[in-house]
Amino acid sequence: MKTRNVIPGTGTITAATLALALAHTAVAEQVTVQISKRGAGKPVEAAAVCLGTPANPSQFGAQLADENGVVQFDKVHILAPLVLTVSKSGYQGRQVALGTAQHNRGVLLTLASGGGGPECAEAVALLQPVPSAEPRSPRFKPGIENFRINGGEAATESPRVTLNYTLTGEASHYRVSERSDFAAVEWQPITPEVRYDLAGGSGSRTVYFQVGKLMSAEGAEIEILSNVAADTIVLTGG
Repeated sequence: MKTRNVIPGTGTITAATLALALAHTAVAEQVTVQISKRGAGKPVEAAAVCLGTPANPSQFGAQLADENGVVQFDKVHILAPLVLTVSKSGYQGRQVALGTAQHNRGVLLTLASGGGGPECAEAVALLQPVPSAEPRSPRFKPGIENFRINGGEAATESPRVTLNYTLTGEASHYRVSERSDFAAVEWQPITPEVRYDLAGGSGSRTVYFQVGKLMSAEGAEIEILSNVAADTIVLTGG
């Protein structure tokens, strides 16, 4: 005896109709990916990005990252676990399992310099990256909008100064140094007000400041750094 799939009040539903209905209920509006260079926080423009399933890694599309290292995939079916593949010449390709998603997702992925690894071949042949005037989501990349020592004072008698700053996006850590390369400087948890001790001896001092968003997420690590800001003050004492 044959059985039929019936939903009360709707009558008989064929297998194809049922599959279509399930597909419509298993769609994430979008998956947004941002690619940056590991250890530098700089976006990787024109990185080849594929999104799909383990059986078909490019099932939901293949794109080149824009100048901000961002690609966006719309109407992604989530019945199967998602797989993200990213590659670019001069970098080590990566493939990460994202699992299933029940809502919009943002993924931040870093690429190390080198070569080899998985490749998103479907996007490598594309000639131009997807144009974009600015990142699609400001929460991805933190930025330093304003930075001043002692609120912009020209000179100070005390070597201990206050660093005032305003940010765009979100940040979790900061680092500060009188060297532009931040050599031997450790990251510190971010605070609304930062105190810093200038190097001893009178004279002009330039202080460099940078923030970062250092978190972890399923399928990829987040390692996004802001721009480097600097300000100068004259130390009259010390």
